Amino acid sequence: MGVVGGCGADGAVELIMLKNLETNLSYKFKDIKNLEKALTHSSFFNSILNSNERLEFLGDKILGSLIADILYSHFSKKDEGFLSKSFSYLTSAEVLCDIGRDLGIAEYIRHNTSLEDSVIADTMEAIIASVYIDSSDFNVVKNFIKKHWDIYIKNYNEDSIYKAFNPKSTLQNWAQKRGLKIPEYVDVSKSGSEHEPVFYVKVVVEGYDDTIGEGKNKKIAQKDAALKFIETYNIK
Repeated sequence: MGVVGGCGADGAVELIMLKNLETNLSYKFKDIKNLEKALTHSSFFNSILNSNERLEFLGDKILGSLIADILYSHFSKKDEGFLSKSFSYLTSAEVLCDIGRDLGIAEYIRHNTSLEDSVIADTMEAIIASVYIDSSDFNVVKNFIKKHWDIYIKNYNEDSIYKAFNPKSTLQNWAQKRGLKIPEYVDVSKSGSEHEPVFYVKVVVEGYDDTIGEGKNKKIAQKDAALKFIETYNIK
């Protein structure tokens, strides 16, 4: 994408594209440049001040504050532990990326880098901040988050969703309750190319057979190994 509001046919096409994104977001910007900046990765201009990085910071804080408020009201009979886990899940990069992809923001991001999930998640945070700046109304942003996070809040289940989202924590808590050592993650091997590597990691739990996970980085492979252990031993 080029700069919104530019002269000629290209500028008009880009403006129409952003209007389409507004429809997906269910929010009409008073100043479309607020949305444009939210979609601008630092690699595009090689400048933090012209990119969405500052918006990401603000959006992260706004999202956390509002999700906490929404959870407190929605789960009025749940304890602090449940609220903390659901908060961790609902503000995670995974959920931000899923929502961003559902809204189709990937095709609108201005970037000169690989479009990793983290870039989409960060852009979603920047969009939250841009809605706040554009509207100057916290309630507008709260309604925006309620709309797009609604299905994730309603479908949240501690026994299934959080376990899959944070299997390393689930496994560690399970091991500690049984007096076992903290699970250890050991690198096994690496395959694939430098651009598309696949890492293999095993999780070692005292008294149990190891399970091996895989992923495009070690963190994902560890998470996969923990989840496979949980599924193998039907951990509740």
